[in-house]
Amino acid sequence: MKITWILGLVLVSISAAAEIQVVSATYGLNCGATRDNAKAAVAGACDGRRRCEYIVDFHVLGDPAPGCAKTFDAEWACAAGGAHQQKDLPAEAGQGSRLVLSCGVPGQAGTVDEAAKAAAAARAAAAAQIEAAEQSNAPPLGNKANELVVGTIELLKLDPNPVATNQRFAIVYRITNLRNTALVVSVDAKTDEPAQSNTFTVAPGETKVGELSGVFKVSGTHDVNAIATWQTDQMILDPTGIEKKFVFKKLGEDTKSIVVYATDGPPTRPQFVDLGPNQPNEENGGVTRSGVVGAMAGSQDRLFAIPKTAGVWQSVNGGPWSHLTNSPPRAFSIAIQPDDTSHIAVGEREDDNPDPRLGRSGLWESIDFGKNWTYTYDPSPLATNQRIPAVAFSNTTSTLFIATSSGVARRPRSQTANPYSEPFTYGYRKASDSDCGATNSTTALGAITAMVVSETRVWARTASELFYSDDDGNTWDCWPFPAFPTRLVNLPGDSKMQADFQNDSQSLGAFDDQAYVIFKTSVPQSDPRSTADSRCNPSDAKNYVAGFNQCQSNNVTPLLIFRPATKDYLTQYTLDNDGTGAGGRRFVKTYSISPSKCGTLASREIGQGRQVFVGHAQSVEQALSADSAGRLLLDQYVGTSGAGRLFSAGPATLSTGAIPFMAMSGISCFPVIIVRLRNR
Repeated sequence: MKITWILGLVLVSISAAAEIQVVSATYGLNCGATRDNAKAAVAGACDGRRRCEYIVDFHVLGDPAPGCAKTFDAEWACAAGGAHQQKDLPAEAGQGSRLVLSCGVPGQAGTVDEAAKAAAAARAAAAAQIEAAEQSNAPPLGNKANELVVGTIELLKLDPNPVATNQRFAIVYRITNLRNTALVVSVDAKTDEPAQSNTFTVAPGETKVGELSGVFKVSGTHDVNAIATWQTDQMILDPTGIEKKFVFKKLGEDTKSIVVYATDGPPTRPQFVDLGPNQPNEENGGVTRSGVVGAMAGSQDRLFAIPKTAGVWQSVNGGPWSHLTNSPPRAFSIAIQPDDTSHIAVGEREDDNPDPRLGRSGLWESIDFGKNWTYTYDPSPLATNQRIPAVAFSNTTSTLFIATSSGVARRPRSQTANPYSEPFTYGYRKASDSDCGATNSTTALGAITAMVVSETRVWARTASELFYSDDDGNTWDCWPFPAFPTRLVNLPGDSKMQADFQNDSQSLGAFDDQAYVIFKTSVPQSDPRSTADSRCNPSDAKNYVAGFNQCQSNNVTPLLIFRPATKDYLTQYTLDNDGTGAGGRRFVKTYSISPSKCGTLASREIGQGRQVFVGHAQSVEQALSADSAGRLLLDQYVGTSGAGRLFSAGPATLSTGAIPFMAMSGISCFPVIIVRLRNR
């Protein structure tokens, strides 16, 4: 029996989705408060976005009507002069109620929504055909379950991305045959140029990566729909009963999508320069080397960097780096208050004193751009040590969060002249969340290894769990990672993989509706894939380790995407290595782009104006779009070895480099990437 799998790539234009325009927002209208007293706050948080979740907090808005239980009323439009939408929150709204504003994607021919509907209709029709065939007198098709499991198609990337009008770009895809019989695969791409096609055979269980090209002649947003149709033939008799012939029978159809933006000129690519801090400074007139940089914060007009052993460094308006002489000596993590950039918080690593009772590490803060520092919090004795691996400020309330070995401590924004007057308190697991395993309302989160803030939420993780809070860090929802040995994960083309989330416990990026973490996969020696690892290959006498059962079947970095609305997840492979080279570390970073600073990229899709970066040992991948299933479309962004060398260090040419960290500069379209250099 011959199996043919036909895949078509169809590219059609779509218009941009509508954006939120706040018309009115009033806190305490029912109590006689001035109309629109909260409009500026809500507009500042939500204007120009498709969806926005705004936390109503009286600490931020003040109390316009003391003694009265206040409502919150909001109106917004999704287009200039368009119909208004309204949302009213009940009394006591200022206690952290959530206001959700959204503008839907316009439905029109060729959009992802309609493509998905068409695919669903096709799948339903195919299922009906199969059911009818099973009830007919037609010859049996063999193993029905096996015939319905065909394979997968993934769109890996468009290169370049964004594309330039009238210039050919590559469409890279991956085909995996999940059947126990070979497939003949035909992949077609249709753009503004005549269609191209690739046809090849895929062996049972084989994965192949292919490439087609296309051209768009008009600038703007275009939708790339990948339609996978598989079918099998069936031997039947013609009506005369004399001649036998093949009749193709459709088994199913699937649709994957990418959004791409076409520009009138060639896409701008970043040019990386060595920012230091290893440049001449005013302290000694020479070169001061800081050591490996592990954390950054700020913007292009004032950028702060934290090396491993040298406190905090500063660069103003792109100028030379200078060491802040009074900064915390064991600085490890850093955050800047979003609505007051003079306020900086720095968490320290553990103290060098062998007696933890004599340690002086903890939280330090500055309210004058780092000139003077105040020691404001000692995590011990509530925590088991003084280490603060992460600090962050809420984007909506400016509450300060710090990660400790006992959980996340929070300090609300001060309501007095003393910025440190409010006490730190710990948030706890939600007793009502079955995933939290909380025995009471004061069950701690555990040892936090990473923490980030999204539009309105705060996220944290340990080596085994992910947490997110919707009430400014007071209580936390929980989700245990699908870790081995209790659970196995399926990756595209690789099923039943052992997952380890401990090695990359500092990796975490998030938007309100999804979070990203890097993990490590392996298989036991009993799995045929294990022989790719020399430690699990009996024919490799030098490296083979009997009984070792965490065998690496490939050296590609996997990524998990968690969706809190449904508490489910997706997994995918990235494009590059496993991040072990040259002393680098793996990370994932998420950023929202301001349309005023980078209008072209702000219209791209992972949700409007979003970027995700995945870092490996010697490269960083950038994702500006996702397929219809939600997996990221990644583009190799920068590498630091081989032909793509980017730096020179004095008279010596860069030989290799590692990328331990990166940060968005806050003013440009492209990020700042920290590189550890090795000279020849």
